[in-house]
Amino acid sequence: MIYFSDAPVRLDSVDEAQYQLLREFRAKYQTLGIIESFESTTEFREKFSRQLAQLVIARFAPGSKTEAIAFALQERQRSQNPIAVSLSPKARELLIASTDGDGVVMRLHTLEGLGIQANDRQFTERGIPRSEVEWDGALQELRDSLLVADMSDKGEVFRATQKGYEVAELIRAGAGSVLPNQPHSDIWAKLEKRFGAISNKGLKAIYNKTYSVPWILSGTDDNLQAEFKGISEMAANQLAQHPTTATQMSLEAIASGSMNRWLNFLWQEGAFKKDAGDVVYPSDELPATGVIENPCEESSRLCLRLQLRRAAQYSARDWLEMSKDITTVNEDMAWVMWTKRPKATGIRRWDIIGEQAQKLRIL
Repeated sequence: MIYFSDAPVRLDSVDEAQYQLLREFRAKYQTLGIIESFESTTEFREKFSRQLAQLVIARFAPGSKTEAIAFALQERQRSQNPIAVSLSPKARELLIASTDGDGVVMRLHTLEGLGIQANDRQFTERGIPRSEVEWDGALQELRDSLLVADMSDKGEVFRATQKGYEVAELIRAGAGSVLPNQPHSDIWAKLEKRFGAISNKGLKAIYNKTYSVPWILSGTDDNLQAEFKGISEMAANQLAQHPTTATQMSLEAIASGSMNRWLNFLWQEGAFKKDAGDVVYPSDELPATGVIENPCEESSRLCLRLQLRRAAQYSARDWLEMSKDITTVNEDMAWVMWTKRPKATGIRRWDIIGEQAQKLRIL
C-alpha cells in the first residue's frame, strides 16, 4: 500500500516539476488499487494500523497461527481508542465550548502573548508559557483528529467540522468520562435504549472484504448513519473493557476499532446474513461479502444479552475443589479440539469431545 498526504500546502512552496512527477507516479499505481490518502497523522496512523492488521490476518489467520493472534492482541493494546475517549481533558473542553457556540476557535498572537478563544471564552492565561503551550496543544489535538478545520489558512481561525460536532455529542453523552465508570450492565442498558430508538429506519451494514474499509452503511440519511456510528463507537469501546467480551472477540474484531469492531462482534454473535447453509469453510476463511439487515435492532438485542453476562467470581477454595474434580477425568476419555470457523460467524471456539466430554465441559 502506498499512502499520499492530502494535507493542504502553500502553493508558493510547491515545485511544479516535482509535483507533476508525483502526480504521474500516483496515477500509475492508482489502477492497481494500492493507493490510500490521509489528511493528518492521526488518520494515517488509524488507516495504517487497521490495514496492516488486515494483511497479517489474511496471511497468518488460517489455522491457529500464533503470529496472527499475538499481533492482533498487541494491536488491540496499542491501537487508538475512539477519539472521544483518547482526547485530553483540555481538548474535550475546547471542543465542547466551540460547538456550544458558533463552532469557531480563534488562535491569535498579540503583544500580551498567545490567545485561544471559543464561545466568548478566553482559555489561555496570556503571558503564562505553560498555559499557552497546554491550550495550543489541545487545539493541535483537535486539528490532528480532523475535529476542527483551518478556515484562514494562517492558523488563526478554526471551525468545528461535522466530525467535530459528532464527537462533541459523544462526549456530552458520556464517552470518555461517565460511561467507563458505570457498572457494565448499566452501560449496556443505556446503549440498548439508544440503539433501539433508531431501529427499523432502513439502515443496513454492508460488508465487502476487498474494500479498504470493509464495512459501509447504506439505506438511510446521513444523520442516522452518524448517530449509529457514534453509538457503535461507545459500544466498541465497552467491548474491550467488559470482563467477558474482552476475551470473546474474534480475531477480526480484536484487530479493528470503533464501528468496525462493533459490527464484527455483531457478525460473530449471529447477526450476519448467511448466503448458504450453516457449514464450515474448508479453508477456515470468512465470507467475502454479506449484510446485516437491521444493525440498529440487532445491536439493541445484543446489548440486552450483554447486560446478563457476568464474569464468574471464584475463591481460592473454589479453584482447589475444581482442580480435584478435573483430575478425576480420564485423559483418554476427553480431550479438546480447536474448531473450524462456522459459516456465518466470525469466531473459532474450543470444543471438547470424548466419552467424558460433558463432565469436563461442565467443569
